[in-house]
Order: sequence, then structure tokens, then C-alpha cells
Amino acid sequence: MSKRESVVENTVVDESSWKQELEQLGRLLTGRLTEPEAKEWANSELTKHDGVVNTLEKQIAQAKDALAAGASFLPRADKLRLESRIESLESDLATARKQREQSILKCGSGIRGAKDADKLRPRWQELRKRQQAIEAATNIGRGREPELRVSMPHRFVG
Repeated sequence: MSKRESVVENTVVDESSWKQELEQLGRLLTGRLTEPEAKEWANSELTKHDGVVNTLEKQIAQAKDALAAGASFLPRADKLRLESRIESLESDLATARKQREQSILKCGSGIRGAKDADKLRPRWQELRKRQQAIEAATNIGRGREPELRVSMPHRFVG
């Protein structure tokens, strides 16, 4: 056996602070999306924003077509109203595109965060199982076994 092998075999893992680790992981992971859930959320957000952008683009195209088709016979007031409406829609479209880009960035960071958090989930689940096993053993030792709670009342019915 070489020195390297003995060092690996003699490594002691400190499990004394597992409760604090469990609490910390619980705060970090409770309610946090998994990577597939975050991707699904990002897709739904992108679909929502694409719908808004596409609707505005269609409205702009319709307004421009109406202006072009009626340019020769529309009264000046109606032309100005249509031009103002097109400007308003284009402003709304620019805002919608900015919101879409911000949403993409936010969802991307959410996916990265979920991916990082998913690396910690196995340890969290391991510690939760340990805590549940300890609680079950403690409850049995104190006479609070789940089966006893269900079966005891019929013994005392008189």
C-alpha cells in the first residue's frame, strides 16, 4: 500500500455539523425550481413575450397597410391619427422587445442557478433521509410509533 492509498483510506469526513448543513440546504433549495422546471418556465415566458411582440408587429403592419392604401383619399386628421397610432405601436413594440430580452436574461440566470442547485439536491435528500430515520427511531423509543397511534385507541374503548 502506498502513501497515497493510505491517505485516501484514512480520510475522515466530519459529519458533526450535518444539521446546520441540512438547514442551509433547506433554505437554499426549498421552493427552488429544478433545471427542467426552470427550462419549462423559460419556454413559457418566451412564448408569452413572443406572442406580445408578434401581436404588436401585426398591428403595426395593418396600420401601415391602411395608411398606404388610403393615403390619397384619407383626410389629413385621419392620416395624422394613423401615423400617431403607428408611432405609439412602435414604441410599445420597442418596450416589449426590451422586456423580452430582460426576461431571456433573467430566465437564463434562473436556469444556471437551478443547474447549480441541482448539484446540491442529492446531499440535501441524503440529509433529509438521515433526519427522518433519526426522528423515526426517536419516536419509536418514546412510544410514538405511527402504528401504535393508529392501533391503540381501540384497546381503550370500553
